[in-house]
Amino acid sequence: MKLELRHLAPYLPYKLMIYDTEDCEIFDLVMCSESEIYLSEFESSYETAKPILKPLSELTKDDFKEELYQYYQTLGIDVKLVNYDSGNDNPFDMTLTVTYKMMGEVYTDCLINRGSTSETPYHIIVWLCENHFDIFGLIKDGLALDINDLSLADA
Repeated sequence: MKLELRHLAPYLPYKLMIYDTEDCEIFDLVMCSESEIYLSEFESSYETAKPILKPLSELTKDDFKEELYQYYQTLGIDVKLVNYDSGNDNPFDMTLTVTYKMMGEVYTDCLINRGSTSETPYHIIVWLCENHFDIFGLIKDGLALDINDLSLADA
């Protein structure tokens, strides 16, 4: 797999940071086309650009669970989050569901299923992109950088 427009387009409204491997610097993603990536100071290519993202496994951390609670509350939904361990040590292989009650009925949305967002509701995909989560598995494939592995003090 290689980095493509479809991987970056969902993040465009949310000021995604890109590490350019040619210049060894971090820039804001401004725009992208099929062949070029436009960063805050110049054009780049898909071959030298690495988006800086958060792994989905961060959703298991209490502070991100709290953000999800708050997000659902803005929708007027009372939520109980449940994090299911995958049964192994792979942080990319987790399942996260949200159980909530609305109009007297109990519903469960699968947010992350075995590390995949293929069953994730659209409004959660938007929230994940807004918060720079890796919805395509780019970190695992070496096409993006994990924000936790970087020292962004100089950025």
